[in-house]
Amino acid sequence: MKLVDILARDMNEWPRSGAGVAQIGVMRQNDFGGVYRVWNHSSHFVGHFELAEDWGDGKVKFEQWQAARDALKCEPECVSDLKAQVKFLAELLVANGIGEVVENKDGSKFYAVLTKGDDQPAWDGPGLPPVGMVCELRRKDGGWGLAIIKYMSSTICVWLWNNGNPDQREWSCEPYNMEFRPIRTPEQIAAEERKRIEDEIQSICTEGENKGVPYFKALYEAGYRKQVTE
Repeated sequence: MKLVDILARDMNEWPRSGAGVAQIGVMRQNDFGGVYRVWNHSSHFVGHFELAEDWGDGKVKFEQWQAARDALKCEPECVSDLKAQVKFLAELLVANGIGEVVENKDGSKFYAVLTKGDDQPAWDGPGLPPVGMVCELRRKDGGWGLAIIKYMSSTICVWLWNNGNPDQREWSCEPYNMEFRPIRTPEQIAAEERKRIEDEIQSICTEGENKGVPYFKALYEAGYRKQVTE
């Protein structure tokens, strides 16, 4: 996933400068997932996010981030590259010995299933996920990402991101600086996206009310439009 798409999904507000000025500078990411706003030969740390496929080279301007955010408003329940993510996870599970290839009737070998029995890790959220678990994780100052746990102890967690690159290097961090959760269901994702949009609309309306701007005008100026179904 490109840096602009990750920031559009996980960064709800473009950070302001020390003087309170927004919409300046460009966002860049280092190889540890850290995102910085670079402007006028200086940089400001924004937070840790899922590692983008164009980290290092990618530059995101405010206009690009805002356009990507607007696109998410139009399609809140869309899942980008779902087939590619499923295929990557299937191959990753098989490669780590916790899945198996299933042959379809037409002879194709695409899908994988978790091994049944004691080899299948079990985890429903509390505590730390076991090795082999596919879950969502983030550093406490970053965005959520889908990953597979390669090693886990009380002092270090090692994982691989689900970014479609089977040759990526492993990532590590102290578990006490991280958060973990089971993979959300489509219903949970839709509910969280709806809550995010509701909170965003509430914030726009509140700000408009404080400025004496009618709700409908504040929402219109923020880019909200009625979706027409063909």
